[in-house]
Amino acid sequence: MSKFLESFSVNPFALHNLTDVIEYTRKTPEEKFEEYGMNQWLQAEDVGKRFSIESEEYKRSRERRLTIGRQIPELMTTYNCDMLVAPSFTDTTANYGGCPTVSVPMGRYPDEYPSKYTPDNPLEIGPNVPTSILFVGRRWDDERLIAAAYAYEQGTHHRETLKPVIELPDGLEIGASDVSNLFSKTKYAEHNSSQFVEA
Repeated sequence: MSKFLESFSVNPFALHNLTDVIEYTRKTPEEKFEEYGMNQWLQAEDVGKRFSIESEEYKRSRERRLTIGRQIPELMTTYNCDMLVAPSFTDTTANYGGCPTVSVPMGRYPDEYPSKYTPDNPLEIGPNVPTSILFVGRRWDDERLIAAAYAYEQGTHHRETLKPVIELPDGLEIGASDVSNLFSKTKYAEHNSSQFVEA
């Protein structure tokens, strides 16, 4: 996170690490911290404070992920395949194996699909929620991977099946807080905020 934030040429809110981002999110009403929560960020912050990069726990975890990452090209060699394909939410650890990945639209959940919310309550899957497909290739084989992802995207045009939740008149521009207010009035936002709904 720190390296990512350092790459910004302009940093108007002086965000330099995950803690800064969390505090900014807490204090900014438009981020709706109370409504959406951020357990994953808080867990990551806690782990970062408890385990340094010199700790044995961190070294074991990193080595395990490196091993899994190296197994991806081994798997493709064993089964003589050029790439792996999976839903984009799959944790492939491909980056640890130096394997390139590309994600492209795979359509949306149908209108009648039951909604599922995370424990923090953000909508995870449900009516009209977009989903995507992940292509994982061999190291240094980016060209083949991009070609396959492009062919899939051009052959399906799934991006054209996505329906906007909010339709605006031509020429109208609104801010993030206005979008949040409009979204809260749509049928996709109607749910019991205290309930975790299973699909």
